[in-house]
Amino acid sequence: REFVKTLMFSGAIFGLILGTMGWAMPHVPHLFSSDAQLYPIMLSFWPYMALSLAFGSMCNAMEGSLMALGDLKFLCGVTGALMISIFAFLKLYVAQTGAGIIGVWQAVALFFGIRFFSSLA
Repeated sequence: REFVKTLMFSGAIFGLILGTMGWAMPHVPHLFSSDAQLYPIMLSFWPYMALSLAFGSMCNAMEGSLMALGDLKFLCGVTGALMISIFAFLKLYVAQTGAGIIGVWQAVALFFGIRFFSSLA
């Protein structure tokens, strides 16, 4: 139990660092791309990218503990079901609304958020 808390804490710290780097992207876009036409596009999806980075690191920490416990069947089932459902939603949502790159990043953020909360269960 203590090991999982330690993994969660380290994942949260790493997620905070990655989320901060994602948050910095629109404020210093020249570090990520030299194409000035991409800057407005980068501004549109940066909150979703920062959330995905933060949740993703905590998901990896929690799922690493599941791997260490040998619970791969559960992990594969949950991740596979989430991937199919989220990416089916992504296909329908982006195709119907024309959300483009923002819709893609919204779906990725949703995917990592659901993975995080399913890892807590």
